[in-house]
Amino acid sequence: MAKRSNGEGSYKKLPNGKWSAQIMVGYTDEGKRKIKTFTAPTKGEAKRKIEQYLEACSAEKANAKTVSFSEWADTWYADHRSEVEESTFWSYSFTLKTLKDYFQDRPISEIKQLDINRFLDVLVERKRSKSTIAKCKSMLFQIFASAEDNDLIIKNPVVHAKKVKKATKEEKQTMNKRSAFSQEELEVMKRELPNNLLGNSILTLIGTGMRVQELLALKKDDIAPDGSFINVDKAVKMAYRTPSLGDPKSEKSRRGIPVAKEYRPFALYLREHCGAKYIWTSSRENGLYTVEEFRNRYRCAMKKLPGVTYRTPHCCRHTYITNLEAKHVPMELISALAGHEDSTTTLGYTHISLETLRKVIEDL
Repeated sequence: MAKRSNGEGSYKKLPNGKWSAQIMVGYTDEGKRKIKTFTAPTKGEAKRKIEQYLEACSAEKANAKTVSFSEWADTWYADHRSEVEESTFWSYSFTLKTLKDYFQDRPISEIKQLDINRFLDVLVERKRSKSTIAKCKSMLFQIFASAEDNDLIIKNPVVHAKKVKKATKEEKQTMNKRSAFSQEELEVMKRELPNNLLGNSILTLIGTGMRVQELLALKKDDIAPDGSFINVDKAVKMAYRTPSLGDPKSEKSRRGIPVAKEYRPFALYLREHCGAKYIWTSSRENGLYTVEEFRNRYRCAMKKLPGVTYRTPHCCRHTYITNLEAKHVPMELISALAGHEDSTTTLGYTHISLETLRKVIEDL
């Protein structure tokens, strides 16, 4: 067997008179060498086959350097479509735009770990939320992992990038205060919100912990005749700003919600003043309202309330869960009422007040 001095390959004359040429082209996932074999009538021709193969590999690597981040991000995004729901796929577009705006047409093979770190620093400087930063880093990891799997880069630069710092205790306390309405604010809302579909919907959200997507999918028969019970088995899904009717967020989100006596009049109002197809019926062919349309109307109504800090519709859900916790309802029951997959998720919604802690001590 003849071996090249530079170790690029080895040659061996076979019993049939032909020549076999072998070259190592990398390693398997188990760490074993990957060998490429060529066969030719003469040693010279076998040598030329290896040379042609190496030239083709060099050309492929050169072409890979011309693939920009934006090009590959779009390729990954299109390929990812079959793995998630349409509404989730659409929501990814906002994170993708943030990444493309920053990295633009830079060759993907030239983006290194320091570049990823700098991008994360920029997001912090722009005061983006930790949730947004985490989403950006997660998507970057997936994009570069796909590029690595397709031999566009040697290694994923996101693997050892700096970690997204978790919120400090003080930051969490500040966020907690902002995420749930106080009892004083609730009294103002019950007194000042208009007695119409919007006002009663806001109070029903607080009294049931429903998601806005679940509220917008409700029909008259989903609410008990006395307002004591609401059945949730569907939700509005948003994709490309178009609403469609679909399944709730998870299997445990299919649930029946008992409505407390003080909130039953609001739920009953929705049943008695509902639209033709849904509680909230639009002029669209399918009759569905968009989440954005509801949020805009919600925002206008809430900003008119004196002494009430504006919070998003999702904070009605935070308030519902926090109030249940304050009344010492077991966490597993709160999780079932909220439609969470497990109680760990529910813990992120509870904002324990000093008054609640005092009550616990008194009970002990």
